[in-house]
Amino acid sequence: MPVLLAGFGCAGAEVLHPPFPGVEVLERAVGETTLFSVQNPQLSEMTVGLDFTLDNLTPSVRLPIEWVVPPKSTTPTLVVLRPKDPAKSWQYTYRNDFCWGAPTAQHDTNQLYLLPFAPGGSFRVVQGQDGAFSHKGDDRFAIDFGLPEGTPVFAARGGLVVLVRDGFDMGGPDSSLKLKVNEVFVRHSDGTLGEYVHLQKDGMKVKVGDTITAGQFIAHSGNTGYTQGPHLHFMVFRAKNSKDRESFPIHFVTKEGSGLTLKQGRRYTAVGFGDRLGRDSGTVGGL
Repeated sequence: MPVLLAGFGCAGAEVLHPPFPGVEVLERAVGETTLFSVQNPQLSEMTVGLDFTLDNLTPSVRLPIEWVVPPKSTTPTLVVLRPKDPAKSWQYTYRNDFCWGAPTAQHDTNQLYLLPFAPGGSFRVVQGQDGAFSHKGDDRFAIDFGLPEGTPVFAARGGLVVLVRDGFDMGGPDSSLKLKVNEVFVRHSDGTLGEYVHLQKDGMKVKVGDTITAGQFIAHSGNTGYTQGPHLHFMVFRAKNSKDRESFPIHFVTKEGSGLTLKQGRRYTAVGFGDRLGRDSGTVGGL
């Protein structure tokens, strides 16, 4: 019997309730062969990896393999396993890793973002890019805003809601809580994903499949997952491969100025929807 050894890739490999949405590996027996494909039920591209441990089996391609699966689609057959000696027994196990997004997404360096809270609101950046607590590696360019629990969270950029995860109510500086977090992913028009993390349980104002605009109320901030206290984590990223992702430096429109790279320890004030120059489908531009 095949065995799935792991399955969360960028998101880790533990079993969660609610689970972290991903992809499904499809297996089909045809005579003495076993065919593998991958189904992506999500509204975002998924970068998927497959690797096998084989006993008396020969793969049709060099392993491991990696594939970007478009939204709401199923791949063709990616791997075929054939017995080396049909007269003998055979077996296999496989590992499936996945990461949300695609390595081909190209972030527009001229793209500007709204602060993710109500116009007129002023909050401190409690952890900036390259922050010592957790903004390293994949999360290097994330920004943490010191929002109290229950604060309305607004979309920093428009796009398609592709993930809404709700149901967790614990938070603290414990790495075992990293995946036990309420969050929203928004797919932008350039293929990048914006993540809003540590949201309040039962505080979601959007659902998967919603098209939203910049400045739209999407959730309440909370203190769930791996935290040192209530705050909102915001980051824009793409998949680097099936196991890793990479974040992008982002620039904001604020009352203090436009095109800013936010600095840790500084307080910034959100501007209203009509206070910025130029907008296109909920994105900020022209500044």
